[in-house]
Amino acid sequence: MMLGPHMFTITALSFQKLSEEFSAEWAVMPHFGASPGLQFTGFGEDTKTISGVLFPQEFDNRIYIDAVTATIRAAIAVPFISWASGLAMAATIHGRVVIKSIKKDHDYINRYGQPGRITYSIDIQPFIDGGKPLGQWQ
Repeated sequence: MMLGPHMFTITALSFQKLSEEFSAEWAVMPHFGASPGLQFTGFGEDTKTISGVLFPQEFDNRIYIDAVTATIRAAIAVPFISWASGLAMAATIHGRVVIKSIKKDHDYINRYGQPGRITYSIDIQPFIDGGKPLGQWQ
């Protein structure tokens, strides 16, 4: 899987889970003398979350998660590519996304103050240019 310049592999950015949330927005419309109805007003944010764990003392891979933080600070949209489901040698191009947030939990701190484990979750959202989704978000 790739998120812009960041490649998720076993020893670099190891990820264990990809969560997806899709939603639609519906406004309550009151009706005179009747129950209210619903009116579709658009789609939700369609957030995806990539979760994983790193072991920086074993694999020296902390630089990879810090590089994702640098991408957030650059405030740019990046391409998101993953393996196609059920196909070993095919990819799904999801289109450009923005990295909304990253949460890092550091634990198993050694005597030098360095974490033995970093668990992380990265929230991404489709970059919609002019209101039209690009890539798989169509």
